[in-house]
Amino acid sequence: ADALPSGGTAVAANRLATPRNINGVPFDGTLDINITSGMTQSTADGRYVQNVQLGAQSYHSPGGNEMSWNYSAPSGCMLSGINVQETGSRSADNIGGVYYRPVQIYINNAWRTVSSV
Repeated sequence: ADALPSGGTAVAANRLATPRNINGVPFDGTLDINITSGMTQSTADGRYVQNVQLGAQSYHSPGGNEMSWNYSAPSGCMLSGINVQETGSRSADNIGGVYYRPVQIYINNAWRTVSSV
């Protein structure tokens, strides 16, 4: 076997026995590699939701509390309140209407109403 020179470095110590790839860049330990970030801050801001809020409140009334009715909030909205009417004795179950608000997200530096909830 070859002798290691005094103060020298073994050949195998300069290189990985099994080269690998790091982030798609070949690496065997002999050179430095540069790895860039996956995306810029502005790219991330344009792709990901940064905040959520409820928009302006609206109201739906069936026109009277003496009838049965069904209601679904518009697309992108959620029900946010109910109007219970007290009209006469034992009548607290009369629903006069419902309140709803759009769900909004902040993405790419702008508020947008979601298309569905």
